[in-house]
Amino acid sequence: MKNKVLYISHSSFIGGAERSMMYMAMSNPESLLLTPKFAFKNCPIFELYKKNNINYETLTIPALFYHQYGKITIAKLIYFFLFLPNLFKLFKYIRKGYNILHFNEVVFAPTIWILKVFFGKRLKIVVHIRTRLPKNKFGLWRKLFIFWLKKSDYIITIGKKESEPFNDFQNQKMLINPISYEDYIPLFNKTNYLINSFKIANKKIIVGIFGSMHNAKGQSFVIDYLLNSSIDNRLVFIFFGEGPLLKTLKNKVIQNNLKTQIIFANQVNNVLECMEGCDFIIRAEIYGYFGRDILEANSLGVPILTSKCKENIYEHLLEEGVNGYSFIPLDYNSFTNKLNKILINFKEIRGNSVKLKKGFILSGEYYKELEKIYEQL
Repeated sequence: MKNKVLYISHSSFIGGAERSMMYMAMSNPESLLLTPKFAFKNCPIFELYKKNNINYETLTIPALFYHQYGKITIAKLIYFFLFLPNLFKLFKYIRKGYNILHFNEVVFAPTIWILKVFFGKRLKIVVHIRTRLPKNKFGLWRKLFIFWLKKSDYIITIGKKESEPFNDFQNQKMLINPISYEDYIPLFNKTNYLINSFKIANKKIIVGIFGSMHNAKGQSFVIDYLLNSSIDNRLVFIFFGEGPLLKTLKNKVIQNNLKTQIIFANQVNNVLECMEGCDFIIRAEIYGYFGRDILEANSLGVPILTSKCKENIYEHLLEEGVNGYSFIPLDYNSFTNKLNKILINFKEIRGNSVKLKKGFILSGEYYKELEKIYEQL
């Protein structure tokens, strides 16, 4: 029997995990993607699903929500139990022949355990470890999550740090999140798209900053740096994205007369087109984790200036001086040093990641790896 895969997403926002699930579903027309409808005030990824003819339905599968910047709380436990009855709705899909459930985040760990208690070996479960495991004083939640996740039939991780707790788990593989150009045709060179869209002078150096607007992403660090440092006056920073910090950041820019240096583009769907209009991108994430913008930049050959956590766990995505530079999170001196370096040679290193096929995998190749995993279950 041909495998029928039910992809299960924890969010309806536009993020790395959600886009990755979309690309998997695009590569497998026999699949179905289940996504929650009310995870956020609006569900921007639905437009992308429709645009790409994704076979999807809305169903909120219980997840113990936390993220790598937060903790498990009473409210998150209540959320989990509130949607627990929805597990019974999965029977409908299993009766239709869906024999593999592919979860997109570690937040589904307790759900995986519950489903395995009910179905045992009759149902094969694949889970992605895309974020760090929860932390607490006595490590209980971490141990529980590891126990639950090991009930899966296969574990996919995106980096060495995420893989470490599962080194003794036989069925596992490390795969970074996939990239798809969708209907965009890359030019692999800087374009005039942003210059024309925002009426920017040709002599300016355009720096893109992509990501949701909240404290962890580091947009505040970039603005504070501009207020406290002397920088090359050719630089123009364009912030792409929305989020809870957007209004605060806009007010700060207005109050400090930075409107000529900082542009807010808000949420955009043509991310790759915008990225190719940049000379390089900055990711000032305060924890030094790498996100989807890094992978997308690599797939286009756009140089990267990013913060990096102390552990050397992202060498498969960034090589100093080859496709970009990294700096210590929230460190002005480190940032200054690496900003100066990328300003010297951003033109020379552009395209290196594409030539070397470094730091990205396209969705077609990615799905071939998934098929191998599904076939061995």
